[in-house]
Order: sequence, then C-alpha cells, then structure tokens
Amino acid sequence: MEKVESYPLITVVIPTYNRASLIKKAIGSVLVQTHTNLELIIADDGSADDTKEVVSSVNDPRIKWIGLPHTGHIGKVRNAGALAGKGEWIAFLDSDDEWLPGKLQCQVEALRTTGHRWCYTNFELMNEKGITVVPKAGSYHPHSGRITGKLLTNEATVVVCTLLVEKKLFDSAGGFSTDERLAWRGDYEFALRLSLKEEVTALPGILVRILEH
Repeated sequence: MEKVESYPLITVVIPTYNRASLIKKAIGSVLVQTHTNLELIIADDGSADDTKEVVSSVNDPRIKWIGLPHTGHIGKVRNAGALAGKGEWIAFLDSDDEWLPGKLQCQVEALRTTGHRWCYTNFELMNEKGITVVPKAGSYHPHSGRITGKLLTNEATVVVCTLLVEKKLFDSAGGFSTDERLAWRGDYEFALRLSLKEEVTALPGILVRILEH
C-alpha cells in the first residue's frame, strides 16, 4: 500500500495517564501510517511518571503535547485532544494499543466510496506476551448502515480505537460525554449517539491491536 499525501488532514488523539512504558509503541503505530497527512495530539491526564519525557524523545513535528490536570475521566481527556486538533477527521487510539500501518488509509478510501461520515474496523486482542486472546464479548461482526439496534443487542462492536469520524459529525454529536457516571463506558455511549445520527461503514479487516492487561 503506497503512502498517500493528498488525503485530508486527520487529527489523531491519544489520551494517556502514566503510560511511559507503553505509549511509544502507540505513537510509532500512528507515525508509520500510510496516510501521512495527520497530526497527533497527546492529551495527558496529569501523568506523574515519565510519559512526557518519552513523548518528547520522539522527533516528529506532527506530534503535539497537551498537559491537563488529572480528572480520571477519559471522555474529558479525549474531548480536550479533539478540541486542540485542526483535522477534518478525527481518530482515537489508546496509549497502550496500536494500529496496523494501513488503518487510516483503508478507512478514508472506504468512506470516499460509501459517502458515510464515520467508520469502524475489526480488531484483535493481545496479551502482554503478544499472543492473540479471544474477546470476552465474542466475535466481531462488521455491521454497516443503521446499527443502533445492533449496538444495543451487542451484535455490533464499535471499539473507540477503530473509529474514524468526520470532525463536523463529532462536534454535532457533542463529543464524548463528560458525565461522571460514564468515566469508562463513554465510548459505547458515544457510538450509540453517532449511530442515531448517521449510517456507518464497517470494515471486516483487522486494523487495530488492543492490549489486554
């Protein structure tokens, strides 16, 4: 897959907290994307370890660091990262996970074909030894179109690290919830709100690796 420079700017948001030992791999998986027209926003939720120093050691002008007071609410951290970006599209990656190199390009090309405004992909779970593990929720099923009902019945699985969303749609949906009761399930609630607004494109290929630890 050839690198593409002419596609629109994508803002990639990595929220993080005390992930000095893991974040460099996540950053590296963004910087090697075949879709190179991107900016990477590291939104740090008040880390007390060497996360900032690790990020600073990566020499790439596309990286922007945002230091935030600690809240422990990942939705708020993701929103802060999104607000700082300038891209026409937004993607999210957790600081302990990684993308395969063609992730963004596959999604952009698919969305150009379907005309949809958001997209999600398949993924695999990895343990700390790099061995694939079976998801507790069962197998992934790529459902496109109107998927609200399938989300509610767990027939469709939208993992936040697989998302690519048009910025205007992200804003109109209100971003991630800042409700304190949704500190850790806000990604599911956000996918539900997106599904109520727009049809979605689902890609069957595994383009994201998620660390179970």
